[in-house]
Amino acid sequence: MKILLKGYYGFGNFGDDILLIVSYGLIKELLPNSEVFIFSNYGLNLSNHVNEDYYNNYIFKLIGENAKIIDWTFQGHFDIVLNGGGGVFFDKNKGSIGREILNNAIKFIGCQNSRKVEKILRKLFFKTENISFKRRIGVGLGIGEFAFGSPLFAQKMADMGSFDFLWVRDNYSYRKLDQYKFKNRVIKSSDLAFLSDYWNKKPQKTLDQAKKLNTIGIFLMDNEFSQSSLFNEILNLTLKLEQNEYQVHLFSLDENYDINLKAFFGDRLLIWKPNCINLADYLLKIAQCQIVISSRAHGAIIGGILGAIPICLESSIKLREVAEMFPESGRICSMDISAEDLSKIIFSIKSEYKNYTSRLSRDLDLNRTAILEGVTALKESLNES
Repeated sequence: MKILLKGYYGFGNFGDDILLIVSYGLIKELLPNSEVFIFSNYGLNLSNHVNEDYYNNYIFKLIGENAKIIDWTFQGHFDIVLNGGGGVFFDKNKGSIGREILNNAIKFIGCQNSRKVEKILRKLFFKTENISFKRRIGVGLGIGEFAFGSPLFAQKMADMGSFDFLWVRDNYSYRKLDQYKFKNRVIKSSDLAFLSDYWNKKPQKTLDQAKKLNTIGIFLMDNEFSQSSLFNEILNLTLKLEQNEYQVHLFSLDENYDINLKAFFGDRLLIWKPNCINLADYLLKIAQCQIVISSRAHGAIIGGILGAIPICLESSIKLREVAEMFPESGRICSMDISAEDLSKIIFSIKSEYKNYTSRLSRDLDLNRTAILEGVTALKESLNES
């Protein structure tokens, strides 16, 4: 059986690298005799990216073996295309009023009918798809926001309509699928990262011992929302915490995307560089933190899994949904929160730290139960192949 694993893979994004490890591990475990290809569209022509030949070959290090990497130029047929995790359905770019009218018409007919229209148009204009498949499955996916007149909406709806089975990671995504009239099987589970046995090989005792008193982790990203203001507040927070004998780890989870973040914080940043950093070592840096503040979804999720109390900065709806994955222990804050207010939240959590760790443990159990339900549904779907 030929399987194509699709996602935002090979671009140096930490969260998507974790999702790749889990997705690949699941496929190899559930379909051990399958031939797995990994889709990675990384190329030397990308702006603001590390321009190195075979940059995305770090994928082999992450999955522990060589695999066949293909890109958009590949032509071929697969038994299953599996989209493994991540927020693949969104677009922040605005378009014209005419495009918005078209998008509303597409929304009215629904994603499955949009897929049918696309296939008819391809036949009429003799444009075949490079990659064809018998079945398409999505696991741990997120459905995000589309801006007014989104230029990508039509294609994204047609893509969505091609799935036979979808496992989404949060309530917002589940509601969006209903809005887009998705008719095939869908379940709401949780984020793939909660299958941590695939990416975290350290025993719990080692992680507990790594935890350092009064250590705070902060995960930021380049963001169009009050970016310079937020960076300044975080810098002020860092200085305030250090004056109170706290240690602060500042993380960048994407060396290619976080251009402004790197320029602002410089050498203070612990940057995920998959070609030259060992994953286990990087995870230990995160595991040292008692509390994490994050505007990145997987900063909060991975931090929480490794035992840190998560504080989410609401950079998007996605972060609000991540906070809801930690209903007892998680906190959600506006992106324009001040250093003073953030420090009060940190000191408040520290004053009840033992209580918060108990809450976090219950939250993690909740997500592990949900994620195992997702795996069961995936097994059932694969058995239909």
